[in-house]
Amino acid sequence: MIDFIKVAHPIISENAQVFQLIQENGLHGVIICKINKHDEYWYNPKLVHSLGYNTERELSLQKIISPEGNGEIKRILKTPDDFGEILTGEINFLHSKGFLIPMTYKSLQVGEHVVIAFKKISDFSHIENNAELNFQREQLLGTVLDTINIGVIACDSKGKLLLFNKAAKKWHGLPPQNIPQTEYAKYYNLYEADGKTLFKTEEIPLLNMLQEGIIRKKKMIIHSVKGKKRAVVVNGARLFDKNENISGAVIAMYDVSELEQIENQLAISETMFRGTFENAVDGMAISDVNGNFTAINESLCQMVGYSAGELKKMNFLEITHPEDIEDDLKVMKELLNSERENVHKEKRFINKNGSTVHVLLSVSIVKDHKLNPLYMIAQMSDLTELKSAQEENVRMLGITKEQNERLKNFANIVAHNLRSNSGNIEMLLDIYTEEHPETKEDEVIKMALTASNKLKETIVDLNEVAFINMSVSEKLIPINLKKSVTNTLESLNALTKKANLRVFNLIPAHLEVLSLPAYLESIILNFATNAIKYRSLERDPILRFEAQKREENIELSIEDNGIGIDLKKFEKNLFGMYKTFHHNEDAKGIGLFITKNQIEAMGGKIEVKSEVNKGTTFTIFFKYDKQ
Repeated sequence: MIDFIKVAHPIISENAQVFQLIQENGLHGVIICKINKHDEYWYNPKLVHSLGYNTERELSLQKIISPEGNGEIKRILKTPDDFGEILTGEINFLHSKGFLIPMTYKSLQVGEHVVIAFKKISDFSHIENNAELNFQREQLLGTVLDTINIGVIACDSKGKLLLFNKAAKKWHGLPPQNIPQTEYAKYYNLYEADGKTLFKTEEIPLLNMLQEGIIRKKKMIIHSVKGKKRAVVVNGARLFDKNENISGAVIAMYDVSELEQIENQLAISETMFRGTFENAVDGMAISDVNGNFTAINESLCQMVGYSAGELKKMNFLEITHPEDIEDDLKVMKELLNSERENVHKEKRFINKNGSTVHVLLSVSIVKDHKLNPLYMIAQMSDLTELKSAQEENVRMLGITKEQNERLKNFANIVAHNLRSNSGNIEMLLDIYTEEHPETKEDEVIKMALTASNKLKETIVDLNEVAFINMSVSEKLIPINLKKSVTNTLESLNALTKKANLRVFNLIPAHLEVLSLPAYLESIILNFATNAIKYRSLERDPILRFEAQKREENIELSIEDNGIGIDLKKFEKNLFGMYKTFHHNEDAKGIGLFITKNQIEAMGGKIEVKSEVNKGTTFTIFFKYDKQ
């Protein structure tokens, strides 16, 4: 404010007309502006105090004067004044509390400056007599109005806005303006409760209260200029002067947006719950804390054979299987005493027709804000068919076990009898040829001896296959895969050296598979001998063992560079019994068949990739001990 004194002192001291102008008309403030330079202006402390601001605060004219008032200032500065003519008019100032203060002005051009003196239109003499007290009250009221989260708006007897507190400004997103009442709804974005219909002027709550003493529509939507919609509920009162004449009106707006949102969410949740409750496949019911049904869905009615009306007259214990009542009462007591939050258990209901219904029961208890039990919600999944199926499975497993035992005995008998008869045939042929040496060259005898030998081999093969699945009743044990491959291949050292076969055992030392020792040895031997038997004579034979652990299995790959298999022709029959794919004299077509059965009997599987004249890779999937 020191700058104002420096500028004003020479102007006032040299011009008596300016001094008189300020004395008579500058009761509530003075502004000095520099002509043609709108950004150079000075105002005195009185103006700052009249508008309720702190005297230490720098104020911009654009912020404390309404847009129309700023236009009026510009008009004053542009008006030529060569004869010391005094201009008069009215300008609206914006009080720090949000309401407009209309003031009259008189201006006088002095050289390159214009002096503008302001005086409030209303009579403030009673305030001036108690200036300090009034200032304290203004501060108190202003602080209250700016800190509460309630929008407060007041107008005078003509509907002109006097008060627009901080919350109201925030909700609208704009300051108050001195505009006609017919433009209030559009300017301040006042809509009816539907959020789409703009308020009619005569239905605006503030004007309702002023003109009729009531508010016709107590709810409205404010569309902020920032795009946010706010639902508010309005109440208010008329203002009266000391002569009991209406001097204005005031309304208070309460933000109910969050409340409405919560109510909408509750309504949606209630609708969803009702839809889920009524249309659920599972039986659902609501009961009071004593177990009396209050709501039942159709699925539960169909489950127990009672109508909803009948069940609402019953307690859940009345349809509970007698053997389950004691445990149900115990669980219910624990729920009510907050010893447990919910229940998941199997239980039995008696059907209206007397039959037993097995259900999986889930119960939750709903409490109030003081944790007092209000009611219980129960959901029941019908397990009756599942229970019947389980009982049938147990029965069938018993039958299957019995049949397996019979088949095992049958296999033992067949294997014994076939071996005996085969041995007898072989012995008789040997005796006959010993007694008649000349018959050894007889073609029929030769064919009979060959057939006998083949029958003996077939019986051995069939006997081994027949007992594969039976022997898996033995417990699978963890076996170190690398050691098993190494130990098994040692028995083939003579064959591998003769065939010049190079073997690479690249299996990690720590890997263990669940297997039967005899099966694992048989599998390794079969693939190793096949690598020798079906090696390529065009290159040095190689056999490679590799393994890695996956999520569910240990995968063992056995790769050779032999003559390969034409999978396009033979893939379907590759693991078939007595199926051969090369012209090797030693090929019997039983090895891969037995190996596949052994692997599958242990819960594994086998896959193959092969290319003619390049080699074959077998991949075996073993189980492993996850503990």
